[in-house]
This record gives sequence, C-alpha cells and structure tokens, in this order.
Amino acid sequence: MQASSRVSFQYAPAGKSLACVVVPGNPDGGDAALIERVGAQLVDWFGRQAGNWDHLQTFRISHALPDQSPPTRNPTCPDPWVRPGVFVCGEHGSLPGIQWAMVSRRLAAEAVLTHLSDFLI
Repeated sequence: MQASSRVSFQYAPAGKSLACVVVPGNPDGGDAALIERVGAQLVDWFGRQAGNWDHLQTFRISHALPDQSPPTRNPTCPDPWVRPGVFVCGEHGSLPGIQWAMVSRRLAAEAVLTHLSDFLI
C-alpha cells in the first residue's frame, strides 16, 4: 500500500477512504486478472471487508521504480551514519519505495538522537 486518504483528507470524500496499491513489474494477463489477484491479496491482508472495496483505476507505469530483482539489500537496516555528525537517509540506500524511505528516515533520526545524547548532560 502506498498512499491513502489518511495522508490527506482531500484524497477521498468524507466517510470514505482511498488505498493505493503498487504492483512492481508488469504482470501478464490484462487488467481484469491483475485486479482479481490484487483483490484476493487485499482480502488476505485486511480481511473480508476488503472484498467490498471498489476498484477505481489501474495505471500501468513503465519503469515507475528501479529494478528490484533479487538479490537486493536488506531494506530494514540501511546504515545512516556517514561520519560523526553526518547522517544520510533515503531509499537510495535500500529498496526503492516510500515505505523504505520512511524506514530510512526513522533509522537516521534514531542515529541522530543517539549521537546527540552523547553531548547531553
């Protein structure tokens, strides 16, 4: 899941929610087959209520994300430390995607807090 109406209330009308699903690659079988497969996986993830969600639009975007073919780096442990007082974050050090950018941001913030704690009395 990439974006939702929890990010901005403007993404969906009052009382409704929007979920955006990203499927890496270009799956075969046409949009109808893809929508069916994604819908089944959403039910696995979120329960039967996801089976009642309405599909709004499918966009096939070539090269939306860089190649993620295995082997890939472990996205849960990028090293934010460059040198004392210098830290870096972003999915460029991990797998591409907003979720990995957010993990990198959290890890960098934690590293900065740890570094600054050395200077606090």
